[in-house]
Amino acid sequence: MRACGLTTAYCCNKEEPVISHVCSFIKSQCRWKQVESIDFMDWKHQIGVGMVLNQDFHLPFGAFADMISPPLKVNSIATEVKVIYNFTSANVTEGRLSFYGIYPTHNEHQLLFHEIHIAEHHRHHRARDYVGIFYPKHPVFQILIRGNLNDYFDSREFYKPKELRLTEIKIIPVEEDCFSGIGRYYRGTVSKAMNGFQCEPWKLTAYNSMNFPTEDLVSNYCRNPDGHLLQPWCFTDITKKIRKICNIRKCKWRNDDHQSIYPLGARPANFNNTYCISGDKISCPSTAHQFSECTISSHPNIVSFGYDTWLACFPADTFNQLASTNYNISITNGNALRGGTVTINIHNQLGGICNAGWDWKAGDVICRQMGYPGVFNIDVHSPVRKETTTRISKAWIKTIDCRGYENSLDQCTINMGKSPVACRGPNLVSLACAKPSKRLYSRCSFRNGLCGWKTSGDLNWIWYRKNYGNLYNPLQDGRNDGFYIFVQRNPFDEYKRESKLISPFFKQWSNDLVNMQFEQYSAGFPDGQIIVKYHYRGESSKWHFILQQPLELITANIDHTVRLTFENHMLADFQIEILVENQRGKAIPTTFVFAIDNLKVYHVE
Repeated sequence: MRACGLTTAYCCNKEEPVISHVCSFIKSQCRWKQVESIDFMDWKHQIGVGMVLNQDFHLPFGAFADMISPPLKVNSIATEVKVIYNFTSANVTEGRLSFYGIYPTHNEHQLLFHEIHIAEHHRHHRARDYVGIFYPKHPVFQILIRGNLNDYFDSREFYKPKELRLTEIKIIPVEEDCFSGIGRYYRGTVSKAMNGFQCEPWKLTAYNSMNFPTEDLVSNYCRNPDGHLLQPWCFTDITKKIRKICNIRKCKWRNDDHQSIYPLGARPANFNNTYCISGDKISCPSTAHQFSECTISSHPNIVSFGYDTWLACFPADTFNQLASTNYNISITNGNALRGGTVTINIHNQLGGICNAGWDWKAGDVICRQMGYPGVFNIDVHSPVRKETTTRISKAWIKTIDCRGYENSLDQCTINMGKSPVACRGPNLVSLACAKPSKRLYSRCSFRNGLCGWKTSGDLNWIWYRKNYGNLYNPLQDGRNDGFYIFVQRNPFDEYKRESKLISPFFKQWSNDLVNMQFEQYSAGFPDGQIIVKYHYRGESSKWHFILQQPLELITANIDHTVRLTFENHMLADFQIEILVENQRGKAIPTTFVFAIDNLKVYHVE
């Protein structure tokens, strides 16, 4: 069903656009980014294999995974761009691979320019090259690849992995009137050298279409097949092997000063020209068994853009107890820091979690729920100690899908039964959590946790650190060093939410006034305010305010460093609180992320 709802992606990229892009996914991910908070799953990079998309049967039918290229540029709106890619598939009976062009600097929908369907007779698809043609409307663009496995569940084939593999991709311009770079992609018809001499046919030289099949060595047109010279050239005398550059102008680049309100240019809508029904206009009685029993208080409209509401459905014999049941999470056969089995206790019945869907994001949510700053390892099968009597052989949770920003496990998408069941995989999941910081730091770069600061409130501050698996990263534009904390407000949340970051108690040690600074980053539509305040020890209800201002969107050209000076000398030990809160009753249809890095308090101990 399609209704008006939104989950905004944060994949905007501040990289310098390039003319072309060639990548062997077998060797590297080549700066392709996962699209967060807008799709259902991720492409997984496997060295020696490529970018792999696996079927996940607990996700709704039609679930897709998006990834986005580095930014590219073209010299004019008439330039043709070729997207040449190689892919394979295995055991896929129904799937689709779609290619979209998007404009990160313009508020326009993505353009579907190429799509391939995988049907039953192609279920073991061998590698071969495919070509899609794209005509950019604006100078800067990116390519979004959407993989969709519309497969059905067949218990007889459960152990046959269903997957798509992208092994190679080339995104190259076709330039006919001018050349960029050193002219490797010039495909015009100029056939005279700079001195006016006629070019010789390529087929009479070693530079022929057999030796250079992708360089378009047609007739005697100027080319630069091996990058030997700094612009297109040709042979003017074959016997003497004389090369001369050709009289071709260099491309001029247009400035693009536009700014989009969306990180991907526009919200990547999955459908165009479809009926859109506002979710708050739909009313269904609790006894309803089908959508026809619901009432709609307004007429649906045909729109070219709408917000998406996705439904994840499960079979009737499975349900999620955690949202309405008291439960405890613990680590058995070890401990949270050294690692052990994740164990859930519901009504004194112990069960684990099957490994279907288990990843770093799920582990991070569980560790934070248990009071640790984050996850350290998600596969720690330590041997059972002799004195341990707890034996966990069955699981409460069959499949799990956490986005990584949830406060607790009951906010993730999970599939569980009425009692623990045996997993189809060999092991229950295990993890080890990161150690809380024992040392208190007045200067924190968040490389080793929260430095003694604590988090509380409706939405917890979440610690992100790079190089730890596929942790949820809402800021993928390279604006910081990859270590920060953030708080995220999700779409259509109409309740007032508070996120508190509370310092340890500090003591002023010099005659200089206490100074504080931190770097702030944001993404999405801002809503609410940020407050910085402090109180003395023993006076927790008497606050002194240092900063109180509305939240704003921090873009690349805005100074993101906040500098504060405390007005008075501190009379006693004091504690600082950074409070981020949104306004109640404002159901903004987008995610908003506020992040902090390099938090420093000067002249304290």
